[in-house]
Amino acid sequence: MKKIYSLCYPFFKKHKFMLVIYVFLSIIVSATSLFTPFIVGSFIDHIISAESIVFFNIYFIAFAFTGSVSLIAAYLSSLIFVKLQTTTGYELNKFMIRHMHHLSLAYLQKENTVYLTQRVNNDSNILVMFFLEFTKNVVINGFMIIIPVFIMFDLNSTLTLLLLIISVFYFVFYMLYKKILYKAKMNFVESQSIFFSKLNEQLFHVKFIKMHAIFGKFINRLDYSFYNLLKNAINNQKAGYIFSSFDKVVLVIAQLIMLFLGGVEIVNNRITIGGFTIIISYFSLMLASTRYFFNLGQSVQETTVACTRLSDILAMDKEINGDIVLSQIKNISLVDFSFKYEGKNIFENLNIEFTMGNVYILAGDNGKGKSTLINNIIGLYINEYSGSIIYNGIDIKKIDLYNLRNKLLGISEQEPILLPDTLDYNLHFDNKYDNTHFLFNVLNMDKYMDNMMNKLGSGVNNAEISGGEKQKISIFRALIKNPDVVILDEPTNSLDVSSKVKLRKYIDSIKHNKIIIIVTHDRDFINKKDDIVLNV
Repeated sequence: MKKIYSLCYPFFKKHKFMLVIYVFLSIIVSATSLFTPFIVGSFIDHIISAESIVFFNIYFIAFAFTGSVSLIAAYLSSLIFVKLQTTTGYELNKFMIRHMHHLSLAYLQKENTVYLTQRVNNDSNILVMFFLEFTKNVVINGFMIIIPVFIMFDLNSTLTLLLLIISVFYFVFYMLYKKILYKAKMNFVESQSIFFSKLNEQLFHVKFIKMHAIFGKFINRLDYSFYNLLKNAINNQKAGYIFSSFDKVVLVIAQLIMLFLGGVEIVNNRITIGGFTIIISYFSLMLASTRYFFNLGQSVQETTVACTRLSDILAMDKEINGDIVLSQIKNISLVDFSFKYEGKNIFENLNIEFTMGNVYILAGDNGKGKSTLINNIIGLYINEYSGSIIYNGIDIKKIDLYNLRNKLLGISEQEPILLPDTLDYNLHFDNKYDNTHFLFNVLNMDKYMDNMMNKLGSGVNNAEISGGEKQKISIFRALIKNPDVVILDEPTNSLDVSSKVKLRKYIDSIKHNKIIIIVTHDRDFINKKDDIVLNV
């Protein structure tokens, strides 16, 4: 419980005033139910002995007043609940995503992103809902036990003792059963997340499935995860049913004892029918609140599963990011650099130096690790390599890499990524630059942009943009920052001849104050006279 509270509290602390109002309104709703037994019991006794119906007005007014107060308070409470739940749920989700942004890239690439997303979203919402309900219900149900206990004890101490005995039964059974509940819930939630990830891959990889005509094999993958989910869902249901069945059995026994003892009291004229109505109403309130705390044990175990899964992610070490901010990059060195991927040596004791004023061509066969080398140079695998990567004589692990990539590195990916956003956002990421139109000319994008100019604010449709246009947008993003280091990964794959020539001329014109690294198999794009070719 402490673990759940520690994770949730910082997000509710920002909205503590709203949380207090929510609990206060909920108490008002519950408090009105405490008046109802008195009104009903007193009304019944008056009916039995009344000679006229004049007194009806008093009870009708009392009912109308308490009902109206309860209705208004419940409405306001529900509005605040929605706002609190939605806001804090989003803030916890955002906090988790921010943390995951800074985890090792190697870890994130190994995980199924749909599984992680579904896991984080579901678990965050479970935690927020539990915290809200717990904060409200613990106060209310404590309130609904304490006050009726005093009233009941004054009216009938035997029934009060009965309630305490039932509570002990609840507590003992929960302590014996809680580990079974936790394990069943954990297995179910994990298999649920895995199933949704397998469900998503059916459409995410639909092109791949069609190309290889492996429809049945992919459905088999889905079937396996489904039957595992079904097995764990049944086991979770069994555990929950046994738990709730015990609760129902105890409730029935308590009600039978209550009816028997109450009947004896009425027959012996030690209590009126109205008085018995008051007692049984309060007994029901007390029992309901006691059962809440009993069932709270099951909720805690289910929520602990969500809390543990989020805590496991938060416990992962963030990638290294130093605090030295570079204002310029003059040289980059790899010293005795080695890198393994899944136990296989990709690079071993590699020594390379990149200096300002040069264009470096990374050549070599496909699959030999050229893109991996670039990812290491820019610090994406900061925890995974051995040896040293040095910028301006400073180890990369001491440098603020986020600032470095944002300000001093311009990177064009081998497979350009377009976000489901406007064309303008995909070109500039909401930044403002002065050399936009010049680069349109360099990349032969003038006509394209003239056609698209009135569509800059519209959404990008990947199906309507050619491979060459995607490539140019990616190169545009790399160059528009005027960075110290330009990295182009297979920049000419989808470019026409004219665009290649103009891009190459531009690279030669800016290289004097930059380090330019190009991965390419395009021999025509290489300046054989000036470029430094590195075979990796």
